[in-house]
Formats: sequence, C-alpha cells, structure tokens
Amino acid sequence: MEMIHSKIISSNSDINLRGFNTGLVFIKPHLTGNQEVLNYIYGFFSKHNIGIASEQVINGSDINQLGLIDKHYSVQSFYAFQNSSNLILSADSKAEFEQLFNQPWDKLLSEGKIRSAAEILDRFPISPNKLGEKWMLSQSKKIRSSGFYIAKMNINGDDYYVINGFYPQLREKYISSNSRIHIITVNFPSMDWIDFRKLVGATNPKSAEENDLKEGTESIRGYLHQHAKELNIVINGQDNGVHSSASPLESLFEQMIWNNIQISTNPLAKLLLGKGLSLNQISFLQLNPLVNYQNQTRFLFDLVEDHNTQDTANIIVELFLENSER
Repeated sequence: MEMIHSKIISSNSDINLRGFNTGLVFIKPHLTGNQEVLNYIYGFFSKHNIGIASEQVINGSDINQLGLIDKHYSVQSFYAFQNSSNLILSADSKAEFEQLFNQPWDKLLSEGKIRSAAEILDRFPISPNKLGEKWMLSQSKKIRSSGFYIAKMNINGDDYYVINGFYPQLREKYISSNSRIHIITVNFPSMDWIDFRKLVGATNPKSAEENDLKEGTESIRGYLHQHAKELNIVINGQDNGVHSSASPLESLFEQMIWNNIQISTNPLAKLLLGKGLSLNQISFLQLNPLVNYQNQTRFLFDLVEDHNTQDTANIIVELFLENSER
C-alpha cells in the first residue's frame, strides 16, 4: 500500500469525531493517477467544506492479495462465485424470479440453466470482459436478496440465467497488476448525509448530469460525465468515477476494509459502544441482516441509507432493544 501526504482540512480529534459524519470515497481505477480529476475533487471538497482526514493509494496486487474488493462487494462476490447447486432462495425470491422471467426457478436449476458467473467462466471459453459485455447487453433483474442480480444470456447458443455476471469484469479492473485506487476519508460535520450523497451524484453518471442540469447544481459524477470528452476519460454506469459510502454504517465497514481501522475508533461505533452494544454486536451488522423496523422488513444497509451518524446509531440501538424485549 502506498501512503500519500494527507491534506487535513478539518480537525480529526476524538471529541469532534463523535458527532461527525465521516465517509469513505475512492477514485476508481481508471481515474486514479489522473491529476486533473484529482485536483477537481480536491477543489470540490474544499468548496463544500468537506474535510479530508486521510488519503492513501492501494495497488491492484495488494487489493488482490488481501481480498479487499471481494470484501467491499461481499454479497455480490459471494453470489458470483457460489456454486449454483448450493444456492438457497426463499419462496418469495423464487416467486419473484418466476414473475420476472416466466420460468420456475427449481426446474431451471435442476436443468443446469441457472449458473453463477464463476461457473460460466469455468464451463465456457469466455473471459470476464466478454461476460461483462454480454451482461451489459442483457436486461438484468435484481432479485429480492440484497446483491443478487440475474440476467438471461445466450452462451454458446444456449440460454442461461447468469447470476452476477457483471462481477468478474468489475473485479479484474481492481486487481490487475497496473491498477490502483485512491482512497479519501472525508468528514462533513455540518452537512447531512443525504446532501453529501447528492454532491457525489447519482450512481448512474448520466442521471447525475441530468439532475445537475435540472436542479442547477453540481455533483462529482455529473461533472465528470458532462466533461468526459475534454478530460479525455470514460464515464459510464460501472466506471462512474468515484465510490462513496451510502451511510455511516457502510462507512464504518468500508474504513475497516480499506483503511484497516480498529472498529472502536469510528464515530458511529463509538456512539454504539457508548449506548451499550458490544464489539461483536457491531461486527454482526456487516452481514446486512434483514430487520423489521416500524412494521417494515428491510435490509439494514437499505434502512439506514442517507441517515446521519446519530440517527443511524439511534435506529440500530432501537432494533437491538426490540429484539431483546421479544
């Protein structure tokens, strides 16, 4: 890992951090090393009073050796490399699949027509890039399970229902020997998380640009999409320029993965520990469990998305209290 000089804009003291929204941003491999893009991001953060607490650059060899990208996309990678015969879907998810594709899950599975991305790569002479290209041309569907996508694809003349066929190509972009990503840990104590996400922009950079033009605003992804030609860069749905944490909870676990922080040093974790949760209970949350909150069943990461650090802590504590009272 290559550490670079940190640009400290705001205080990183323990007292201030307890109330902080602190997120993780990384510049994706195809833009890491582009000084013009980096200078734009530095200026954008400074303009919006977003403090930079630390930075580092990690190369593809380390990302591969330490399994960092598979940890970051843990659910997506799990399904992409899972043996399809070992998949267990709920009755609701099977019904959703049948509604989307007009075919019964169990029948297709028994016929060997449902395959993970890894199984397709093992069985057929197709590269991760080619599989990714086929995936982009297919209409993928998200099944109820978090991180589980499937697309009907023609492989060697036969139709297969491929699970997370996008992931091997995405993974290659991060682990190749000449890849690097630039990680920036940011603080925005005077800004709501949802406003920070708007400044980063919609996941689809084309939508981010359209939103910017409609609202008269500027986002990082929207700017990069709008100025891609003059910056001589490629910006699309997968290579959208930057990643950012969707919530304080995601930020906690992303900082553990990429920055190798101790869990107890994170501001959200400090709040949870102060409210009586144990380190083991906090660690359990990275499994993104299904939870029932206010009569709705949702995945935890979806539930707390865009919430501030204090609000996220309150929701998590409430969930634990509800479970302990049952």
